[in-house]
Amino acid sequence: MVGRDVDLPQGYRGMIMGKLNQQMGYLNIDGSGAEKVDFEALAEFSQVTEWQKDAWSADKRGFTSNLVDYLVCARILHAEE
Repeated sequence: MVGRDVDLPQGYRGMIMGKLNQQMGYLNIDGSGAEKVDFEALAEFSQVTEWQKDAWSADKRGFTSNLVDYLVCARILHAEE
């Protein structure tokens, strides 16, 4: 396996969340219960490792790299001036 680091776009951060508590909440229309789960942030990161079975070539992009590009484009498209 060969990995390469991918930085998250400026203004984004990754978070690892952990379950703080869990309790029964409201009832759905059909009478089944719904759980309410509270989470807490355990850690943050600004870089992820993208893995490939073989060596990376200059023109090959992985899912994570494409996702980061999508986030950058979405921010540009939805920016208010």
